Amino acid sequence: MSHFAREQWSAYVQNRLSGEERRRCEEHLYICEHCLTVYLECVEREGAALPELKKEDAFTEAVMRRVLRPEGRHPERLHPEGGDRADRRTLLHYTAAAAVTLVLMSSGMFQALLADVQHIQRAEAAHSLSDRLMEKAVAAIESLRPKT
Repeated sequence: MSHFAREQWSAYVQNRLSGEERRRCEEHLYICEHCLTVYLECVEREGAALPELKKEDAFTEAVMRRVLRPEGRHPERLHPEGGDRADRRTLLHYTAAAAVTLVLMSSGMFQALLADVQHIQRAEAAHSLSDRLMEKAVAAIESLRPKT
């Protein structure tokens, strides 16, 4: 993965990039932790030059209202049939997961897995029983030794 240069992030923070360059930078921040770290360093370094937010609480509330408001979606980003693509994709994934779960349940796969887990647990319990017996035997032998 290629990373953006520190100068690029500095220009981003100072709002000196074109719209397309800003979009590329923002998309890259979602997938690259290294560049996110460099970006945050640039924000800290150049934070004094950024304009100060006067009413932080009001700004936060306005952003949250906009994020949580369903009618805040842009119509041009919706699928032509009216459904949101991301919602449809999520529904498709849940449906596929439910179908796979039903197939595995009806085939007895979960019961077989449960039986394997129970077998392993019994084996561990038996092992710990033998460990306890060994400890008691060692203690009994130690008690038979003459004390000097």
